[in-house]
Amino acid sequence: MNVSGSIASSVPSKGMNDLYQKINKYVYEIRMTELDEYLYGMNRQKIDNEKAYDIINDITDSLILFWKAAFVDPYCKDDIHFELCRFAENESRAIALYEKALELNIEGMAEDGDTYACVWLGEMYENGWGVDTNYPKAVKWYRKAAELGHANAQYNLGRMYHHGRSLDHNYSTAVEWYRKAAEQGHADAQFNLGRMYEYGWDVDRNYSTAMEWYRKAEKQGHAHAQYIIGLMYKNGKGVDINYSTAAEWYRKAAEQGDDDAFNLGIAKQRSKGTPMRNINLE
Repeated sequence: MNVSGSIASSVPSKGMNDLYQKINKYVYEIRMTELDEYLYGMNRQKIDNEKAYDIINDITDSLILFWKAAFVDPYCKDDIHFELCRFAENESRAIALYEKALELNIEGMAEDGDTYACVWLGEMYENGWGVDTNYPKAVKWYRKAAELGHANAQYNLGRMYHHGRSLDHNYSTAVEWYRKAAEQGHADAQFNLGRMYEYGWDVDRNYSTAMEWYRKAEKQGHAHAQYIIGLMYKNGKGVDINYSTAAEWYRKAAEQGDDDAFNLGIAKQRSKGTPMRNINLE
């Protein structure tokens, strides 16, 4: 497929937004759940690497359809599975996807102010997906979308300041961008903002405020926020010490696949020789 010149004008913003929501719903609510079940044994499903690989192939195959449809004909039929994925397990196919994005002139769309294209381009440059890793360019595209109010871009820009990627470490500016994204309901930004308050990184340390943000994140199913809430109850940070409540939060996080909570459960299991469902994590 040859697509020359900027095609941003042919891709209505509403069409892209609707398409993005379909992708998110299909991948993160359906296919990713299935993948976690077969790859990691979530929800008591028996691990089946062959089925997991089939799901990965299904998603990566459909990604090419996504790019062709999303950037050329955003109103294509609903029977095409619009999916989004960055699977390291199939790196060559993932790279092919991002190269396809460049072929279809995603950069032209980003230049024209399409915030979703900006975020995708930023992630490509940050992670080296289909292009050479380039943090300054990643920051450029994140900032463009962030200033236009895109929550994920605001979160990503906060990360770049937080970790000093192409920018000086600046926790204060990281907090500002995390807060903008968190106030729009971005769960990872809410979690990171909680961390900033828990440890006092360029804000006054405040365990109660940290807990408020952790709770906002966990209500959206953020597994690691659930684990950290457990630690807050265990250590009495912003709440009274309560080992039983801590154990409840550890279990919730473990059931969602949080590694730290799961490993804590395994350690308890090995030390006591009891089935995990019966473990007392206090």
